Formats: sequence, C-alpha cells, structure tokens
Amino acid sequence: VSLSEAPAEPGITQSVPVSSLPQGQNLVFAMVVVDSSGNVSELSNRASVLLEVPVDTTPPVEVANFQVEVTGGKVGLGWSASPAPDFDHYRVYRSRGDRGVLVLYRTGITVPSFEDSQVMPGRDYLYTVTAVDLNGNESVRTATHHVHVPIVLDIVRPVDFFNTSVTSPNPSVGPVSLEVELGSESPITLEVYDVQGRRIARKALGSAQVGVTNLRWNGEDAAGRRVGRGIYWIRVISNLGDQTRKTLIVR
Repeated sequence: VSLSEAPAEPGITQSVPVSSLPQGQNLVFAMVVVDSSGNVSELSNRASVLLEVPVDTTPPVEVANFQVEVTGGKVGLGWSASPAPDFDHYRVYRSRGDRGVLVLYRTGITVPSFEDSQVMPGRDYLYTVTAVDLNGNESVRTATHHVHVPIVLDIVRPVDFFNTSVTSPNPSVGPVSLEVELGSESPITLEVYDVQGRRIARKALGSAQVGVTNLRWNGEDAAGRRVGRGIYWIRVISNLGDQTRKTLIVR
C-alpha cells in the first residue's frame, strides 16, 4: 500500500512523514525510487515497527454531591453522575466504627446510588465513593461521611391495647402527669379519688388517638381547691376499659 510520496534530492538524506496509522499493530515499511520517466526501482530493505497504543493515566474527577442517609435500618448513598466520557463504574468504601479503616466494600456499581442493607442497628459506619474509567484509573475519594444506624423497635399494639402510667415524680408536690397508650381511638375521662374512696374530681378529656396521649391532673378537686397531702387514686376510663394508678401528694 502506497502511503506517501516525496520529491528526491540527490545526495541528501530525506525523511517521509506518515500519519493516520493504526495503533497497536506491527507495521512493515519499504521504499522505492521513481524516476522522471516513471520507472520504479526495486523495494528497499524492509523495516518493521510496532505502534503502541498511548496509555491513558488520567483519572476521572472526584465524585460530586455525595450524600448518605439512614432510612428504615438501611443506609442509602447517592451522588452526581460522573461526567468522564470514559467512565466505567463506581466503588464504595466502608468501615465499621467512626475510626475504622476504609476498605473496598462494593465495586462495579454503574448508577450514582447504592443501598447498604448489610448494617447492624446501634453501630457506626463510614462511607466514601470513587469513580473508575475504562482504563482502570480511579478518582480520589470523596469526603468521608459518618452515619449511625439507630436501634428501631417496631412495636405493633393490638387494637384493644390500653396502658396507663404515671410519668411525673411520685411523690409529687403538685400536678401529676400521666401517659396513656391506646391500641384504638377512644374518648378518655379522668377521675380522682381520695384515700376514703370519695371521688373528688372528674374531667372528660375528649377523644384520644391511637398511640400515646399525655394527661395531667392539676392537683385540685372539683371546686378548684388544692388538695392536701396524702394518697390519691387516679382513674383513667376509656372504651377499652379503665385503669387506676396511685400517687402521693406532698406539700
């Protein structure tokens, strides 16, 4: 195949530029001389050369907008897509503990997100991400993100669940706080009895939703008078039943 021609000048060593050659192949070159009449000489000695493919050593830019959050006992990672034209995949590095050594955790990730379900409640984790191009060049790591996976107690109460507890100090010097937990919506009424069993206060508190409702007795009787020191019984009445709790008032 004829690649290039150049005018010959007697007695002068000449070079012939050749361009657009295929890379990564072993090529053989030879030359001929053509006179003004078009006569062609025999081929010169052959010379072979291997055109090496240039090696790309430039890594992708650092991954941007790296974010980490914990949802439902899993750790979600997200970031902006790599702009590198020769991008291939992402790598996620993780360590367990806020001072642990980051090690390669997942590779071959092709989308700008990752969900880590292999975490333990109550533990801390560190994460960082890199981008890798088709030549294996890896970007610098993102800033490290620290997360704590909380212990979540998912308690489902039956619809007839009903529990009352005193949450204020007991004995109390004044108002008494209570916490009522219901498995279904119900109206609530609060009654207070003295140690002789006499009802000294009563108040309808309206409807309470499913879950925890905070109640409060202000330490007064039905006439608005502050009660004296002593033992009192607080009765909480709902559609799910009634419960009575003991409290001691000290003045």
